[in-house]
Amino acid sequence: MSYRTFFLLVFLVNTAAFAQANVVTFEPTDTDPEVTIYNLDSGDVQVVNLKSYLSTTPANMVYYDPRTIYPNALTMTGMVTGNQNAILTTDTYAYDYGTYVYNGWYGWSVSKQNMAWNPNWSADEKSAAAYGYGTYELAAAPGLGVDSDAYAVCYVDIYNTAGYSTLDFATPSDLEKIFVTNTTLAAANVAVGNTFATAFTNEGDHFTLTIKGFTLDSEYNHVYSPDMSVDVQLALFENGELNLLDSWKEVDLSSFVGIDGLDFYLETSDVGQYGPNTPYYFAIDSLTFASAAPSESGVPEPSTWALLVLGMAGLTVYSRRFSLKK
Repeated sequence: MSYRTFFLLVFLVNTAAFAQANVVTFEPTDTDPEVTIYNLDSGDVQVVNLKSYLSTTPANMVYYDPRTIYPNALTMTGMVTGNQNAILTTDTYAYDYGTYVYNGWYGWSVSKQNMAWNPNWSADEKSAAAYGYGTYELAAAPGLGVDSDAYAVCYVDIYNTAGYSTLDFATPSDLEKIFVTNTTLAAANVAVGNTFATAFTNEGDHFTLTIKGFTLDSEYNHVYSPDMSVDVQLALFENGELNLLDSWKEVDLSSFVGIDGLDFYLETSDVGQYGPNTPYYFAIDSLTFASAAPSESGVPEPSTWALLVLGMAGLTVYSRRFSLKK
């Protein structure tokens, strides 16, 4: 290999390293997070490892099903993610009335539920999915995640929260992209409906996810910018045809710069007397950060500088040798 070829390769490789130096990806994992459980009946506080606590859950099904915590009244928060800059949180509660256990949750869940939506299912199979709380509820419509089995499911509870769900960042961040999709439960409700939800058959029927990047003001309020908001059609009946998102859709978030987190809003055309009839669920995966902690000066890290200097030095040496040879 000639000097010219060698040093050109060094330069190109290290330039690529510079370009990718700050790229990190959030990927839900199947780690065993510690969570704090508050028993509202007894007043006890218990710290447990979640995966061990839910060890009866089959390994190939749901990794973390927040509705399985019962029979006592409790709340629980905490979730570990692949990138420690992004923080998933969830709230779980259950009440034991002796003969009936009421349990619910809102926020985020990490799932491995592999129950993909199949448009070729029979009418009975589609109907079972539309009523499938506890199974299809935590299943992403494509089946598994983008790069692994695990992915994150969110339930937006508009009745007990501010009307949106949040993904918080530990440090202000610049983003690149995210992958989103329907849950199998929501897809079935949109496609065939059930006792409460109406199938999308009218022009303009829609189920829309809005992702907003926010910064925090001095009182920790979420402040939005029009440049950092994007809509994703999870379902749209248009030109006589239902367009249902049942694969992972890559969403460009490159305009989301220096944000403290993401807020996720859902909106449906199927609204009844008591609010939305479409189940307010969606799934995300592989959120990619352009920078975990953006630098105001844009100065690269020392290791990156060293690589670039090495590459430039190689080109300089080659240039001098070529000049002397002439």
